[in-house]
Amino acid sequence: MLKISNFFLVFMFLSCGAYAAVKTGDLKNVEIPKEIPSLASKKGEVYISQSYRETDPGVVLGSIVDTQTGEVLILESFLVANPTPKIERKTELVYKNLVTKEVAAGASYLTFISTTLNAKTKAEVTITKNAFVGVSANDIDKAALREKISNFSMGELDRYGIIIGYTDYTLLANTFSEIENKTEAGGYGAKIDGKWHNRSENILVERSVVALYSPLKILVPSLAPNSSTPLKDAIKVRLDAAPLPDIKAFEIEGLKRLE
Repeated sequence: MLKISNFFLVFMFLSCGAYAAVKTGDLKNVEIPKEIPSLASKKGEVYISQSYRETDPGVVLGSIVDTQTGEVLILESFLVANPTPKIERKTELVYKNLVTKEVAAGASYLTFISTTLNAKTKAEVTITKNAFVGVSANDIDKAALREKISNFSMGELDRYGIIIGYTDYTLLANTFSEIENKTEAGGYGAKIDGKWHNRSENILVERSVVALYSPLKILVPSLAPNSSTPLKDAIKVRLDAAPLPDIKAFEIEGLKRLE
């Protein structure tokens, strides 16, 4: 299993220690953005719905993912016994700004903070990319995968994918609560949308994962509705004749990072 947990803990410590703050009176009025960027915006990417704050995200590699909901079947992995993943560590600031409850509710990866916000509170969110981890086609147990998907319907083959990589993100959130006027402000705060806010001392931390997947449907030939070939037999013939293609053949944006 891949281990980058220590890296994550060190990053959390450094990020929290470096969290910028200025006195309330030193801040100019801040306007809140109306939208927040998507973490899974490229072809072949899906945001994983499970939290990995206390779990090594390496468990998702080689697992089947629902590309519509982001749910991972983590009880089954189709990696070979000794995979050779490639790890690209890179600390990159993706986003740092204020969000309202409405904006946070529209981003699935901000569930951990959106439920705590209301009309009189906002959150400053910091999103940092930590690392990208990926495996090659040789790291996939094709025989085990073939057996698993042999009973899938065409609809399931369209819906599910096999995870061949993931990007690890750290999310920090600090809440600001609205107050009546500047004289009531204490500690650190900001003037947001023309109103004064106090900043909470508690920083919420979450760890999120965006998976890079290969659609299962590319492993089987296109079958006509009136095809006489049973799906299970068609899958077996396809995989026996032409095993899972090399990672370059997936034609998914972003795979060039593994070359």
